[in-house]
Amino acid sequence: MDLLPPNAVTENGRADAVGVMQGNYGGTATGKLSITLCNLDPCVTGTDNLSGSADNSVFWVQLKEPLAVSRIPTALRDTS
Repeated sequence: MDLLPPNAVTENGRADAVGVMQGNYGGTATGKLSITLCNLDPCVTGTDNLSGSADNSVFWVQLKEPLAVSRIPTALRDTS
């Protein structure tokens, strides 16, 4: 199963946000979702409130600062 399309990152760039597919039980989820994204040593974080998020859809969390990313030569795959 492909987690990222083969050309998800076509050149060196930056990640400004992370999208997470989530279900919030019909809009009843509360609390915050915190994410830590790392590229070896540098790590960045982002937090956003789940209340008001759309059910069964991608929830975007803005990172506090961009993280440098490099081209991914092949698609990431779930081997389970």
